[in-house]
Amino acid sequence: MKKITLVILFLSHSIFAWDYTQIPTGATIQIKWIAPADTDVVEYRAYWMDLDSTINSTTIIKEWYTNNAPQDSTDSMYLYEHHLPLGLGFVEMTAKDRSGNESDRSNAVYYDIVDEKPGAPSMVIIRISR
Repeated sequence: MKKITLVILFLSHSIFAWDYTQIPTGATIQIKWIAPADTDVVEYRAYWMDLDSTINSTTIIKEWYTNNAPQDSTDSMYLYEHHLPLGLGFVEMTAKDRSGNESDRSNAVYYDIVDEKPGAPSMVIIRISR
């Protein structure tokens, strides 16, 4: 099996800081990748990890969308709608064939799950009237 190349996006707006994609809590994450040339791939696995490589979640993808447009090199996609823990992490993917062989892991894509809170009030004062 060949390696796969992974791109991660989320469906609202992209903010990049220090090579981490900031993702607000509750966002739907769109995973895109370049599929290997092998035609016997039956599933992909996305490994969501902390920076110390502890796996938080494994997504087994048995159905994905394919874009066959020749100008689009990112030809496979999956929408991830589960919640990841706050903080920094990364995701890597593998492909699995009909015989159960799992490929090497893809490139790592780093993210930062952030809690989008409203801005704090400022210039709070107390007035005393007599």
